[in-house]
Parts: sequence; structure tokens; C-alpha cells
Amino acid sequence: MENQETGFKEKEKVYAIATKEGEEIRFSVVEVNGQTRADIRYFAEWGDVRGLRPTRGGITIDPTDFAKFIQGTDKLFKTIPGVVKKAKVFKKPEKIFAIPMKEGEELRFSIVGVGGQPRADIRYFADCGEAKGFRETRSGLTVDPQHAAKFLQGTTALIKRFAGK
Repeated sequence: MENQETGFKEKEKVYAIATKEGEEIRFSVVEVNGQTRADIRYFAEWGDVRGLRPTRGGITIDPTDFAKFIQGTDKLFKTIPGVVKKAKVFKKPEKIFAIPMKEGEELRFSIVGVGGQPRADIRYFADCGEAKGFRETRSGLTVDPQHAAKFLQGTTALIKRFAGK
């Protein structure tokens, strides 16, 4: 899968989680503007085009950030069962962990409410200046906790792929 406008090219599909009919979360090795990165993204069927295509719902990770990423993901998915037991409903995202990324950007691991149910949300936030602070960007994905174990397996498969194992 290649997007000439963004310089995004999927080089290798490493792992996938079928989430519902015509949709999956795909763990891939991608090339973005000549740089090799890990990508975790929703793929879905679109209109008349055959097969699954990438959506905006996803994140691209520099391999040097894997340790922090796995730490954030692990904390996030470990927090959700306690939230479910308390029957807490979120009106706004509850930040669990954040990774500073490039200047003025962070990757946040939060719990959000979707249809009254808690979901794991991993999303980029950009610094909009002192007065406004960090604001959510379009880059991110929300994952049903039932996919937690497979999500961690996919993340581990990506890390192993980059480690050459």
C-alpha cells in the first residue's frame, strides 16, 4: 500500500487483528519519507475498492521509542479492568501515560468512553502554545479492551521484527 502524497509505503504486514467485518488493526513495517518506521493502523474496506485500505486511525512509531511505547501500552491495558469494575464512565479522556516525542508533541495513552464502555486510546497530541496546552490530533487509534492481548502480541511482533528476530 503506497500513498504518494504523504510518502507512506507499507513494506511488510507483520500482524493483524480482525476487529469486525471488513476491518482490522494492522501492525506493519512502513517507509515514511525514506525512514523505516513501525505502524499500527486500522485498515477497512472502502467503497468499490477491493481489499482493505489504510484509514487515518493509526500511529507511526520510531523504533527508538519502542521501550516507552510498550510501557505505555502495558500500563493502559492493565488499568482498564479496574475501571470496568468501578463502572466509571468517562466524559473526557483520562490520561494514563504519555511519551514525549519530537519537539511540541507527545503520544498519550488514555482511557476514553465509547458508547458507555471504556476503550484504550493511543493518540498524538501537539503543543498549541502556553495558553492552550496540548491538543489532540487526528493521528491515533481507539482499541476495545477485548483486543488487549492480541494488541500486545502485535506490538511484540513488530519489536521482534525490528530487532531482526
